[in-house]
Amino acid sequence: MYLDGSADRITKTEMFGKGDENALKLIKEAGMKGYDTEAMKNAYDVAVGAKNYNPTTSKISRGIRQFTTTTRLGLGALTNVSQSVNTGIVTGHMRTLKSIAKQLDPKTRQLAEDTGVISDAILNDLKHGFGAEYNKGKFGKAVSAITAPGFKQVESFNRRVAATAGRDYALRLAQKGDEKTLRKLGVTGEIKGNTLSDAQQVQAARKIVEKTQFKVDPQDLPGWTDSPGGKLVAQFRTFSYNQGKFFSNEILKPLAKGNDMPLGRLLAALPLGYALYETRRMIDGRPEEENKTKVGLQSFQKIGGAGLVFDIYNGLNPVGSKYLPSDRRVSMAVGTFGGPSVGTAANAVGALSEAIQRKNTPEDETKLDGKVVVGKNENDYTDLTALSRFGLQQIPIAGTAVSNRVLPYKKQAEAEAGRTLDSKTKTVNTKLSLEDAQAIQKKEYGGKYANMNQDEIAELAKTDKEAAAYKKSWEATTAAYGKIPDLPSDLSDSAKKIFTTESRLTKEGKEKWNKRVTTDKSVTDNLSKWLPSGTRPPQVTNAIAKQWAEYERDTKEGKINQLEAEQKKKSILSSAYKSELDDITQSFYKLGDDAMRNELTKGTVKKEQMDKVIEIDNLLTSLGIQKYSQVGKKLRAELGYGQVASSSSSSSRSSSSSRTRSSKSSTAKKQFTIPDGFSFAPNKSAVSSVAKLLASSKIDYRK
Repeated sequence: MYLDGSADRITKTEMFGKGDENALKLIKEAGMKGYDTEAMKNAYDVAVGAKNYNPTTSKISRGIRQFTTTTRLGLGALTNVSQSVNTGIVTGHMRTLKSIAKQLDPKTRQLAEDTGVISDAILNDLKHGFGAEYNKGKFGKAVSAITAPGFKQVESFNRRVAATAGRDYALRLAQKGDEKTLRKLGVTGEIKGNTLSDAQQVQAARKIVEKTQFKVDPQDLPGWTDSPGGKLVAQFRTFSYNQGKFFSNEILKPLAKGNDMPLGRLLAALPLGYALYETRRMIDGRPEEENKTKVGLQSFQKIGGAGLVFDIYNGLNPVGSKYLPSDRRVSMAVGTFGGPSVGTAANAVGALSEAIQRKNTPEDETKLDGKVVVGKNENDYTDLTALSRFGLQQIPIAGTAVSNRVLPYKKQAEAEAGRTLDSKTKTVNTKLSLEDAQAIQKKEYGGKYANMNQDEIAELAKTDKEAAAYKKSWEATTAAYGKIPDLPSDLSDSAKKIFTTESRLTKEGKEKWNKRVTTDKSVTDNLSKWLPSGTRPPQVTNAIAKQWAEYERDTKEGKINQLEAEQKKKSILSSAYKSELDDITQSFYKLGDDAMRNELTKGTVKKEQMDKVIEIDNLLTSLGIQKYSQVGKKLRAELGYGQVASSSSSSSRSSSSSRTRSSKSSTAKKQFTIPDGFSFAPNKSAVSSVAKLLASSKIDYRK
């Protein structure tokens, strides 16, 4: 490193003089001729690295670029493999392929050494020029080796091949007597005997290397890219910038003059570009791109393409864009113009924003598949998917591959849409029938399940993951094509929405949807109108909302009379209140008194659960929804609960006694021990009931 720096200083001194006196003299002379000396001095300082910027700003910029290098450079060497295509465009693909084979010869490899194009200083400058930033010292070297594996080896190989092909190309030109082209390749001196001297061969080899593999000197880039902010924007872009100039000079300009050979050579390398695209796609764990135009453009870009123009296009219309959430597409677009560091910052802000904002829980909770969900309740949840994905993406080298496999965009997008999102299915959903859609689905799985019925697939899905995925996809497609029920035109929007939503759900989705509390307030408001003023309305799940919607529909269609309507209302309210009980207490509530005592003794039902049972029993009985209280008077008294106020209290007593006698006739009498947590002493409600009983018997219980 020290020797490289010393050599650089010596070279600058020889060229520009001690203290830049030669350069300053030339600038002064130019100023006397009317040129802008300030602009020239600024350009000179940038070119020789003498431009001074704010130290703090430079330090911050360098630190950001070091972080971006560590997390983003990764497998850049894989993309760099195709750069020998540029050599083939200039010198011919066959000559380039032969040059690759010649690298087995030590004498051929020595040529590249003689040209100086693969020295450590050159390769380090290239790596730095392409945007790689590392701390100095052993730690920086270690990070460099880890975060950009193979960069030097691939770059060195490409430059060796270019130097060899350049020499052979120049020798061929000399044989043909094409001095004009040789001069463009930097060959100086007299060309004798239709051949080149060793020094001239080195000149041509060096020129081909610089033309096809590029050099990254400050003067080769726009001046603003040398500033701290400019370096952030231009990081990892210098290759694309140079490739754009190469595409213009070596392909477009010859094409404009009627020479289509360079373009033909570029297009001939497209199979290599496709192979590199597919290799990188599989390594990164990205889904197949159904848009063939995008695949073609990506293949074109992998062999160099048109440089910066294509970078911008890919940033605004990336591969797999239809699976990407909007915040990710925005951050990629921002990074396209602001540089990778700015894009990473925008991605982080978007991910943090997603994590902070609570989202509404969807009616079909299968739409949460593929997400990192925390704090979910009936109404909303926190989505940490974007933040988790962002964290995974910062893993050096493997970040993208890990993120795409752990939290794939496609799975999340398909879950949110409730169907598969491949291009064929998209066409099917808008134009074809359900049968056509299912036929395409079978074909997409290679026809493996084409001759199996749904029962056979369901059985196979129990042990085969692919079959399970196919079954789930099939059900989602069927649900997505679900027929909208034929509903009365004057049916309320709420009822229509309930029917439509339920018809679009899979069996699994319906099970989850039924248990969720409805988000439609109008359903609860309508049920409240059926209750006496001041009565607490029940909790309304989607299953209850569906019953209400069916009642509304049947009423509109005249399928039920007034008497049936009242019974239907009671049934819906009963189901609604009972749905507030958990699974255990719902089963418990159906039992007789002795069976209830048995479960209480075993501890199956706790005090707080029994409190809820009594609350629901009181509501249903007092409202006349059920004729008798389900929990008998004696058991209520034993547990310290009062009797329910009901117009049918005598009947209730009769019913309770009847249920108790029936239980006695079939079960031997057992001593009932009051469970822990229950009080044998009657509560206030019980005392009030006893007081009323004594008063009716004309007994003064207050004495």
